[in-house]
Amino acid sequence: MNPQHSAQDVQRCEICDVAVVEMYCTSCPFNLCKTCVGNHLSDEPQKHKIIKYQDRKTVLIYPKCNIHPQDRCENYCEDCDIPVCSSCIASDLHERHKFPRIKQIFSKRKEFVKNDIKELEDVIYPSYKDIVQQLESDISNLEEEYKVMIQDIEKQGEQWHQTIDLIVKAKREETENMRKKQLGALKEQLRIFNQLLSRVQESIRSNKHILDSSDVSKSLSYSSSNDALKALPPKVNATTPRFSPKSINNEQISEMFGTINKFSITTQEHGYKLKALLDLSSTKENVIEEDTKENKKLLPEPAVTYIIETGYRDLGSIACLNDEEIWTSGFDNSLKLFKIAMPSHISRLSFGVLGSSVLKEVSTGVGYKDIAVTTTGELILCNRSANILKLTRNNKMDPMIKINGWIILNICITVRNELLAMMVNANKTQSKVVRFADSKEKQSIQFDHEGKPLFSSSTSSKYIRENKNTDICVADRDASVVVVTNNAGCLRFRYTGHDSTRENGTFSPAGIATDSQAHILVADTKNDCIHIIDENGQFLSHLFICKSPTGLAVDSNDNLYVAEKSFGKVKRIRYIWN
Repeated sequence: MNPQHSAQDVQRCEICDVAVVEMYCTSCPFNLCKTCVGNHLSDEPQKHKIIKYQDRKTVLIYPKCNIHPQDRCENYCEDCDIPVCSSCIASDLHERHKFPRIKQIFSKRKEFVKNDIKELEDVIYPSYKDIVQQLESDISNLEEEYKVMIQDIEKQGEQWHQTIDLIVKAKREETENMRKKQLGALKEQLRIFNQLLSRVQESIRSNKHILDSSDVSKSLSYSSSNDALKALPPKVNATTPRFSPKSINNEQISEMFGTINKFSITTQEHGYKLKALLDLSSTKENVIEEDTKENKKLLPEPAVTYIIETGYRDLGSIACLNDEEIWTSGFDNSLKLFKIAMPSHISRLSFGVLGSSVLKEVSTGVGYKDIAVTTTGELILCNRSANILKLTRNNKMDPMIKINGWIILNICITVRNELLAMMVNANKTQSKVVRFADSKEKQSIQFDHEGKPLFSSSTSSKYIRENKNTDICVADRDASVVVVTNNAGCLRFRYTGHDSTRENGTFSPAGIATDSQAHILVADTKNDCIHIIDENGQFLSHLFICKSPTGLAVDSNDNLYVAEKSFGKVKRIRYIWN
């Protein structure tokens, strides 16, 4: 019997093709019997590493070095983002670079694949499966409704004289054409989702294969398809027409026989929804960078390092243009840009330094304004109306976005230079967060997975910020809560204050900011403090170093700027190790 062409239930040696595999070369890799091990090692023994076959999955197969093919890479260069061997580390190409062990990166990538599989199995696959089932049900119901409609048409036709048969035929053809178009649209949608469902299943199988594999190269070259699969196609809505019979009129036979209202095939953006997303709060775009980021600890005692006297009687919002310039707005008709002018002879850690200068003052003609700065340094503002404006170079206010029927309460700019707007409708029954890209609405966040409103519907101040992990954070003052969703709009958690401040009065969240560590900082106006919580909603600390805080901002060095509403001051606070 030829072992190469017979059904085998055991692995055979890849040299003799006869003996059962007992050993394994991790360097090649290669399946071997004990007899053939010597032949395999005969060329260059130092290049091979032989282990027992049953231990093959417990020993990592390190990738070969692209520059030194004779060596295996057991380290990873963080700076170059490539595997490196010992010769590479010793070379000038990687001078002063960081080289963690590759098995550490391997473990992190395995965890990344494991999380993808869990998301595929728990969220994406069930969502696609439910959508396919719903589409199949919609197609079946559509068929039944069309059958009933055709029956009504035929019943009406039977009451007419034979001369109306041509009209009946025409109406049937019209109906059949509409049915075919609608069914065609739904079946095409079903075909697309069946293909996507197959892709999801294939991704699960492929990812599990990587998870079970000891081949480091497969893990290092892994590229997630989850984000692409989570981008659901627009939903096709097929509205069934109705036949409306009329009494017979010989002069208007065709019209009086009955009319069929217009059918529709429309697409609805975001019509399909994924099931409640897994709490994979950290972004997965760069695992190594996220895992190796610098962790900064909170200072045991915060310190005020700078004070700006703005001159506002009632200070509102603040926004950092850069680390030395800050925009401010109050309840009057102007905006002010201040430069933090630190005298060279004064320590940057000294308390209560004054002397900032006004670089620019712009008249706006409106009262309260919320402000934000884009990634390119442009100032954006809203004024509790339906308008979002942009400050031009000649200090004019150009309309940027107008929303009919809604009042814009607060705005912020995301890391992708998109705009998030917190708004409430004019009759105060609904509130939502809207994402704009290039002044066009891209996303709306309003309800949780049970269909309940995420935010209160009052026009009281609601402040919004995007966190480092792309979560959306809303300080809802009227509801005394901070609501945090992921970037898809799924609720992650609600923060209702800390016991130490709740004893003294109601939690009153006003301004909100985030820092490089994904901390969420919340101004508590009634308790004269700042709450610091982590990205998962766990309380970390209070900053009792300001009075009536409202607007908050954090610069690139994690300096916190606090607007003291009633005093017209902006305090810069050092609260974290830099």
